[in-house]
Amino acid sequence: MNRLTINWTRFLLGIAGDVVKDIDKLTSEQRRSVFIIDDTFYPALYAKQTELVSRIYDHAEKGKNKLKKGFRMLTLGWSDGVSFVPVAFRHLASADKEKRYCESKPNLDKRSRAFLIRKEAVTKATEILLKQLKAAAAAGVTAKHVLFDSWFAYPLTITRIQELGLHVTARVKDTTKIHYLVNSEKKTAQQIFRENKKRPGKSRYLLSVPITLFATDETREVQLPAKLVYVRNRNKRND
Repeated sequence: MNRLTINWTRFLLGIAGDVVKDIDKLTSEQRRSVFIIDDTFYPALYAKQTELVSRIYDHAEKGKNKLKKGFRMLTLGWSDGVSFVPVAFRHLASADKEKRYCESKPNLDKRSRAFLIRKEAVTKATEILLKQLKAAAAAGVTAKHVLFDSWFAYPLTITRIQELGLHVTARVKDTTKIHYLVNSEKKTAQQIFRENKKRPGKSRYLLSVPITLFATDETREVQLPAKLVYVRNRNKRND
């Protein structure tokens, strides 16, 4: 378990690929298989010499102390709506050196898996999830859709995933910093909601609007047709 030369990522992908193939044989063709991406706080509260342990924002914490010592554990899973198979994961540290309590070992061979894992640990989560999706496809784990929460719902990330041949269903960010194209005009999600007529009665969803996602990818601007669907907050009916 402590050997630095073993590629545990490839080992897990190989097992996941075999398991998914066996489940697929028993699953109806009408059922949609999906990738699910999420991250959770992985605590290391008392660690003193653990490499790259960092101050991490725990978004699931309900109290005041949301900054804790540990990692973000980014997980990619596969599901057919009944079964869930973990496919890949990566412990992520803070990219900010000031938020890291301990640095990684300086004498690691840069060709080794140990070095690459530590390098990935301080890479953006959106870059790692794209790597995970490509690796999953190479291992024979297939799906047509990707699901994730607002944490990863940037237009650039969504367009990059679509270029891999996958459709995205995500909860988008309610922010003034992200805009969408509606009839060639840039608008926020709140502006689109206010300017369109809602469905009457107690419908589960209030509004569905065709939009265009746009993002700048290095030297080019990428556009992608999409749809914004507004639903009621089950815990707060007027939201």
